[in-house]
Amino acid sequence: MAEPDLLGRRVNITMLSVGGVKMVYAVLGYKMVTGRQSNHFENVARKTAGGLMLGAGSYLIIKT
Repeated sequence: MAEPDLLGRRVNITMLSVGGVKMVYAVLGYKMVTGRQSNHFENVARKTAGGLMLGAGSYLIIKT
């Protein structure tokens, strides 16, 4: 029976977590630039994207 490749799993989880958050951050940034220009929308988008990045980072620190 082969042992699971734990390092490979961690790398895959890290890539998916960080890449997914960056993708959401990029989409929100694109919508913020091309969409409405109100301050309320910018604040919500910035706080949401920042929260997602902090959450992903915290998850990775706790998990490893």
